[in-house]
Amino acid sequence: MCNVQNLGKSVSILDNKISTLQTMDPIFAGMLSAVVPGLGQFISDHPLVGIGYLIPAGALAGFLSNGADTPTQTVIVATAYVALTVGSAVSAYMACKKNNK
Repeated sequence: MCNVQNLGKSVSILDNKISTLQTMDPIFAGMLSAVVPGLGQFISDHPLVGIGYLIPAGALAGFLSNGADTPTQTVIVATAYVALTVGSAVSAYMACKKNNK
C-alpha cells in the first residue's frame, strides 16, 4: 500500500534533486563539452544537440587517430575538431545559462 506521508517525502526529495539539476553551473557544462564534445549538452538537458556534437567529434577523432594521407588533411581535420569542440563548449555554456534563468 502507498503511504501518503512517505509519498510526500519522496516527492520532496525528487523536487530537491530536480532543482539541483536545473541550477547546473554553466562553466562546468562548458568544460565538460571542451573535454568530450556534447557532454555538456547532455547535462544541460539537450541530449539531441549533444548527440549532434558527439557523433561528428568521434568521427573526426577516429580519422585523426588512423592518420591522414597528407599533412594538409591532418591540419584540416584537426582544425575542424577544434572548432567543433569550441562550438560545443560555448553551446553547452549558453544552454546551461539559459536553463538556470
